[in-house]
Amino acid sequence: MNPFKILNIGPEASAQEIMQAAALALREKQHSAYEIAEARRQLMDPSARPVLAFIYFADLEPLLRQPVRGEKPLSADALKRLEIFD
Repeated sequence: MNPFKILNIGPEASAQEIMQAAALALREKQHSAYEIAEARRQLMDPSARPVLAFIYFADLEPLLRQPVRGEKPLSADALKRLEIFD
């Protein structure tokens, strides 16, 4: 499951914001304590966080579609960032 969605935060959230979001999520009880703890652990890991941000926020759709005749193929520079709930 998307740890950003579980904690209701964006990819630029600080460590303090992650901890506050985890505490709030525990109070709201929309997810299990295990899911919240796992989301917090993943987002606090400096090597896992950029990977998670790429997985959940990169918009790969333009790169996956076939170019129309005469249209230039898109490069990785054409990627746009998705919002948290897209």
